[in-house]
Amino acid sequence: MDFQDLVRRLDLCEAQTSLTEAPELNPDLLGVAAIQQASKGTIAFIESSAFAHWVSETGASVLILPQKLDLTQVALERGIAWVVTENPRLLFAKVLGLFYQPWQPEPAIHPTAAIAPTVKLGQGVAIGAHAVIQSGVQVGDGVALCE
Repeated sequence: MDFQDLVRRLDLCEAQTSLTEAPELNPDLLGVAAIQQASKGTIAFIESSAFAHWVSETGASVLILPQKLDLTQVALERGIAWVVTENPRLLFAKVLGLFYQPWQPEPAIHPTAAIAPTVKLGQGVAIGAHAVIQSGVQVGDGVALCE
């Protein structure tokens, strides 16, 4: 996804981003990284003044910056797109959710699972080996009961 798409998916106001000043600065994003390990195609965040010097050193294509520090001009001079927010750590967590989804097993019921006849199973469930599900249980859609 590109930076503009990320801004849309996060429902951010473009005024919070470098897109208002440099709309041509719209890098493709391949993942996330810690500021120290960031490289081209990644997004990283700076939470406080203790990490502010990384704006001049990082290889990130996009930075999430705190409102209280004026780092946007340095980022633009280096060709780094940016988002300014009150809580960079929280926004970074939301970005993580766009790039990385938790592992989900394939829907299936293992042959060694013991399931009472009155159990109601939702759509797309995964029941692992030796699972025991008693009477009266209802398993919701997409639930995984595995070790």
